[in-house]
Amino acid sequence: MRNGSRSWRLLSSYFHGFLSLMNKASRYLFLQLNPRAEKNNLFHNLNSLEMERSLMEQIYFLAGLGTEQDDVLPLADACERRGLKLVYLDLPGQNSNCKETISSAEELRIWIKRKVPVNSKIVAFSLGADFTAGFLEDLSLSHAVLLDGAILTLEDIDSDLATEVEVAESFIIENNLEMDVATVQNLLRIREEIRREIWHEHTKTQVLMLICDSYPQIFIRKKERLVHSRNMNFQSAIVENSTHQIFVGQPEKVAELITQFFQTS
Repeated sequence: MRNGSRSWRLLSSYFHGFLSLMNKASRYLFLQLNPRAEKNNLFHNLNSLEMERSLMEQIYFLAGLGTEQDDVLPLADACERRGLKLVYLDLPGQNSNCKETISSAEELRIWIKRKVPVNSKIVAFSLGADFTAGFLEDLSLSHAVLLDGAILTLEDIDSDLATEVEVAESFIIENNLEMDVATVQNLLRIREEIRREIWHEHTKTQVLMLICDSYPQIFIRKKERLVHSRNMNFQSAIVENSTHQIFVGQPEKVAELITQFFQTS
């Protein structure tokens, strides 16, 4: 019986292998006779994919300082599987927006409003989150997700504005980064100018703040600030086993939290 069972498995394996080979041979013959079929099928698949994406809800992603678009691809993929299409925005003065200069808070406010339409949903990281929180009411957004930003002060990390500006210039020049030094320095100054405790103030926009749990002392300070939130339209969550770039290490978890937030608030 055991030998019979083994023979059957071998025969079954051979049979399925033979069918697979025949299917491949038939496919090859078909393509030889119809050379445009594969190309047409490819275009059909691409068109179907583009149509699916066009039906997705569009969400804007405002980067942090030094963020690269490639960094956000895992999160974009995770969101896409949930029906959300991320539209990536570099900060002015870096990467694709390197030539867009900013010298004041008013110029930055206008720049963001030009890029992000009224009543949009936005996901903003680090420095991008600082600006989103600072201009929140002026932007007239429906939802804002702040990724590990808009919560710490320079004092929390034992620094000051003069040091941040000096370090930024040195780092950009030494590493030959695609950034406009003057604009980046202005952005750091603007952040301090418009800083606000978004968790304590009433906002019309629904806000979700996601924080990482790394760097123990800083993590404690974040939790202390959020525990007594007075903003009824503000929510927060901790993304466990994550670093400052939350969306890099935990793209699926972040995408799930974002989706749930949009669906329930």
